[in-house]
Parts: sequence; C-alpha cells; structure tokens
Amino acid sequence: MIPLPYFYQKVKVKLMHPDNSKQVRNISVVIPTLNESINIRSALDSIKQETGLLEMVVTDGGSSDETIKIAEHHGAIIVDAELGRGNQIAAGIRQCKGDVIMILHADCRVQPGTFQRILTHLNRRKDIIGGALGMQYQKKSVKILYIELLNYIRARWLGIAFGDQGQFFRREDLPLIGGFPEQMLMEDIELSLRMKKAGSVCYLPKGIIVSNRRWLKHGFSSNFFTVIWLCVIYLYKRKKGIDMNDGRTFYEKYYKNR
Repeated sequence: MIPLPYFYQKVKVKLMHPDNSKQVRNISVVIPTLNESINIRSALDSIKQETGLLEMVVTDGGSSDETIKIAEHHGAIIVDAELGRGNQIAAGIRQCKGDVIMILHADCRVQPGTFQRILTHLNRRKDIIGGALGMQYQKKSVKILYIELLNYIRARWLGIAFGDQGQFFRREDLPLIGGFPEQMLMEDIELSLRMKKAGSVCYLPKGIIVSNRRWLKHGFSSNFFTVIWLCVIYLYKRKKGIDMNDGRTFYEKYYKNR
C-alpha cells in the first residue's frame, strides 16, 4: 500500500459544497464528558499549546466527579448538556466561534502540530468540508494493531470515521450537512455520512493517541463484536429509514455495564 500525505474522497453526486470557502485560521475543540476526571486533564493539556487553537469547549452530561472543576481550571468553556455524545457535542458546537470545529474524546490526546496540519490542508483544498485523523493506541499488542488497521481502512478508504479519530469540519458548512447529528450515539458515523454526501472529505495520517481503557476493561472480543454489530445495525436501519429513537437504543446497549 502506497502511503499518502493525506487522502481526499469525493462522492459521486453533484457537490453542494462550494469551492470558494473562506480561509480557516483557528479551531474550536469540543470534548463531551461524563465522569472523566482521570482523563480530561491530559486531553486539555495536549491541545492547549497547539497553534491555531481558539477555544476548548467541554460539554458535560452530568458528571459527579471532578471533571468540570478540572476543565475550568484548564481554561475550558463549560456547557451543561443533555446526556448522550451527539447531544453533548451539538450543544458545545452552538457555543463555538472557530473557523473549524474538532471533536476530541476525553480519553484521546492530540499530537503536536496536528492543528496546523488541519488548517493547512483545508486552506489548500477549499472544496473539502472536513475529515478525520489517523489514530494510534497508547499500548500495543497484535490485537490492538489489528484494530488500528481496521480504523485506518475504514476512515481512509470508506470515509467513515469514529469519534476517537479526531473528526473535524468547517463551521460554515454546518448548514450543508444538516447540522451536527443530535443523537445519543452513532453520531460519528452519521457525521461522516453527511459530510460525504455534501462534498469532499480528507484523511490525515496520525494526529490522535487513544487510551486502551475500553479494550482493557471490557475485553477485546466483547468490545470488538459489540462495536461491529452496532455499526452494522445502524447502517442497515439508516438505509431502510427505520426510526432509531435518536440513538438511545444504541447508547444503552453500548454503555450497558460500562
């Protein structure tokens, strides 16, 4: 496989996205949280010194630990939101003023120089709505390397990213994609599909370091098959136009006993 500095995917329908998007200068980061006091400090520290950072927005779904206190101490804007990842992210986005919005999970870290790479590529190709970053897990094993490979293939070749791959998009293009998906879960897949339908998306290698916590806590096989099954069901129901109750069922199944 020939490595590329970045990857652009253009859908086979007439593009709605204009080629005259304005220059992007800064990034707003939205971090959804729920009892993330162990992780939130490192997540915020990883982006505070990034060139192009405008603001950090922590959207909390009702934490009972020190998450909010830590985030405030690190200079983040706090938004109280309805529980559910998509709901929380959408609430945070409404507070954002940056040219670009990036979604960062609390157990993820941004590698140095990532923001500048995002801004540079969006300014080079103004037809691009947004995209995602390459990710790596903190600790390596054969199974973890396999997951990294699958994530790479899905994001690079299918244009569908998960939330821990640092999804980003131009704020001015929110109307083109119908706004951010306000649903409790599967908002990352829905966002990817909406961006692909509206225009071009890009994949930038590297950029995100992800904690192994879910794989260690819930076991590899259990976590792997749960994620795959939920994704397949979501894509099937979406294609058939079946009501999914704003992702509540997926949220409850994914976070059951977690």
